[in-house]
Amino acid sequence: MMATLLRGWRSRRNPMNKIVVAGVLATMVTAAPAFAQAPAPQPGPAQSSPGPQGSAPERGRWAQMSPDDRAAFLDARIASLKALLRLNAEQERLWPPVEAALREAGTLRAQRMQQWREMRSNPNAAQLDPIQRLRAGAERMAESAASMKKLADAAQPLYASLDANQKRRADAILSRGRGMMGGGMDHGPRRWQRGENRQ
Repeated sequence: MMATLLRGWRSRRNPMNKIVVAGVLATMVTAAPAFAQAPAPQPGPAQSSPGPQGSAPERGRWAQMSPDDRAAFLDARIASLKALLRLNAEQERLWPPVEAALREAGTLRAQRMQQWREMRSNPNAAQLDPIQRLRAGAERMAESAASMKKLADAAQPLYASLDANQKRRADAILSRGRGMMGGGMDHGPRRWQRGENRQ
C-alpha cells in the first residue's frame, strides 16, 4: 500500500509533490538535531531516572553520544542527502540556503529536546496546568511551522531544478519512515505530556 502511495506522490502531475517533499524534508531535519543536543545528565546513585526506564530518546544510543558525535551525525546525514542528489554546478549554487535552513531547524530541535529534558528532571513539571501545556504546544507548533516554511522556501528552487532521477532518489530517501533521520524521536515528550507511562 505504501508503495502505491509513493508512486502517486512521485507523479509529475501531482501538484502536492513539492509540498510533500518539502514537508518530509522538514520532518527529516526536525529529527536530526536530536543528534546534536547536549547529553542528559546521568543519574547518580542517589538519583532516579525519569519514569520506569527513562524516556525512549534517553534510553537510546543517541543519549550516550557526546554533542560532538551527534553534530557529526547531523553533518553526515546532511552530506549524504547532498551526495544522493548528485547536484550539478547550477544546483550547487542553490544548496547553501537549504543546508542553512536544515541546520537552523536542527538547532531548534536540539533546543527543544534540551528544554524537554530539563522539564522531565523537574519534579514539579508533572503538575503543569492543561492550559499551560496547550499554550506551550501551540508555541512549539508555531515555531515548527515557521521553521518548516523557511525550509520549504529555501528548498523550492533546488527541488524545481532537480531532474527526474534526482527527484526519484530524493523521494525514495525522504519517504522512508519519517525521512532520512528515521522516526519516533518525538514520541517520548508527547506521550509524557499525555501522562502515558513507557514500560
